[in-house]
Amino acid sequence: YNIRFDDGTEAYINSGSYIEFPKSFINRECRMVTLRGEAYFKVAKSDKPFIVQASGVDVTVYGTEFNVNTNKEGRVETILVSGSVGVKKSGTDNEIVMVPDQLLTYNLESEETQLVEVDPTEYLSWMTGDFTYSDRSMFELLDDVSRFYNIEIEKDEMLEDQLITINLSRRLGHRQIIEILESALGLEFISTGNKTYRCKTNF
Repeated sequence: YNIRFDDGTEAYINSGSYIEFPKSFINRECRMVTLRGEAYFKVAKSDKPFIVQASGVDVTVYGTEFNVNTNKEGRVETILVSGSVGVKKSGTDNEIVMVPDQLLTYNLESEETQLVEVDPTEYLSWMTGDFTYSDRSMFELLDDVSRFYNIEIEKDEMLEDQLITINLSRRLGHRQIIEILESALGLEFISTGNKTYRCKTNF
């Protein structure tokens, strides 16, 4: 769903996500929101910085488009589409400045960061109603499917290092998605209860 703040900034919120924000940014030193989950921001230009607090990480901008994701276990991902953003651990001054088409991953346990160039459209496919992955982890796909359809998937450890390239529509029901994954990727989903599955590999 879409939220428009009083300064003109827009936020597109992914499923299963939570955002906290004030009714107005007027008479505040900065425009600050708190995010748990994933959201895409189109930040209106202003002299006041716009700060997204996400799992102990601050993403600071003045006017730009970017995506923040805290759904990945143990890390926070920021993808910059246009403009520039600064990313740092909350309460510190060691800020990393990003340029467009970069993905910055912050490891919450080790506090290490990784900055790589990516195609943002792949990571933003949730906004167009798709699951799109190119040489990415099978675990990542299964976690996203589980979160989007509100189902539980117990994953085979052998899948952790498997990389996949696939594009699926989120308009399909979860049973249709499971059927496609079984036929296309050689997986087997065993129902273990109401909307719970154990996923094993047949390769």
